[in-house]
Amino acid sequence: MTLTDKIKHVAEQKGETFASLERLLDFGQGTIRKWDSSNPSSDKLKKVANFLGVSVDWLLSDEDNASAGMNSTSLLEADADIITKEERRLVKNFKNLSPKRQDELLNQSAILLEKDKQEKDNEVRSFRIAARGNANATLDLTPAQIKELKTWLDNYEQEDLKDLI
Repeated sequence: MTLTDKIKHVAEQKGETFASLERLLDFGQGTIRKWDSSNPSSDKLKKVANFLGVSVDWLLSDEDNASAGMNSTSLLEADADIITKEERRLVKNFKNLSPKRQDELLNQSAILLEKDKQEKDNEVRSFRIAARGNANATLDLTPAQIKELKTWLDNYEQEDLKDLI
């Protein structure tokens, strides 16, 4: 297999194309295809190898077996079946940031996670309950209120509850 054949083979296994690799790695359009007739720079070859989770040595070798070139330490390779394209892109972008920017991004993600948690805690859920005389009532409760209601109900025996309904 040629260099580009190997890249294409491993990329397809990961659901990528030359075009998507070039976008994700910030290469110009057609860059990888040009490697059929010219040698890539070592920097670009390393980027491709790291992204695909294979070694540069394997890409340049005569060995066709892709598993021989797998880089066991690659996060993207180890979790290829559970990491989405967007998540791989985030990892790639994160690795290309300076340490200062990586810290900023981690801090910002913690803030966003806390906002999501707060929004979920304020989400209202509706429950239909049967009341006496086959009448129905609807309760709109937040998760915090549901937890409080469950705690309250757990403190009462079933017999005591019959008097409330």
